[in-house]
Amino acid sequence: MIEFSAVAKSAVAAEVSLSVAGKKFTASKDISKGVATWSGGGASLQPDERTTFGAFAKSLESSWVKPANVAKTPVPLHRDLTIRLAMLVAEAPVGTKIGDLDVPRPVERYGQPKVPDMKLAVESCVKEGTAVTAPNSESRSKVLAACQQSNEDGILYTGCNENAWVVHDANSHCFLGESIYVGPASYDCMGKCGGGCFIVTGYTYDCADHDRCGREHGGSTNPWDAECGDEYFEADDDFLYSSNQCG
Repeated sequence: MIEFSAVAKSAVAAEVSLSVAGKKFTASKDISKGVATWSGGGASLQPDERTTFGAFAKSLESSWVKPANVAKTPVPLHRDLTIRLAMLVAEAPVGTKIGDLDVPRPVERYGQPKVPDMKLAVESCVKEGTAVTAPNSESRSKVLAACQQSNEDGILYTGCNENAWVVHDANSHCFLGESIYVGPASYDCMGKCGGGCFIVTGYTYDCADHDRCGREHGGSTNPWDAECGDEYFEADDDFLYSSNQCG
């Protein structure tokens, strides 16, 4: 069972708390100041608790978001933040402790990230780069530097149905770069912030990185996950601020 409180401080500021099994997750957001915070108080979730948050977010989509869309009215900020926090917590890697995080309003951009020249789908960006460049050369340094781009420093939206260059790292390998199909027409809406094809958030590179890592390494479902935690925290601004650019 989830207990929640969603308070509108004003039309542009809200505070939310969600509690399950004695664990409390909170978030605040002030659009006028461009600031947001969220916290789990150092708690971590188990698989059944994550599933509960996912189901909770889905129920709010049906009861809050879809009626607003039909009426062509915006979802009030306190409700919007409740949904975003529920989705964000539902994606947390199992066992990952969630502390206090500040999330200032990020820069929102469209377009392509900087990627190595070899944009084709390859097993490993690093492996491919070292295969075509000389040891200790300037060209190798540039290729390897391009492979290590794990954070978009804000929100970088993907296209709606196209191949996007996504990267992630894990205990078993360095940064892996791949060309992955993203958007509403992709399998399970790849690149969407949140599970499945939820309406509120957008398709972004950070969320695509996290989605791909999760599919490869168990991500949010692996009880001993040390693989996708960094991708998860890099995507928190995308969860809290992105909008659905694919309609």
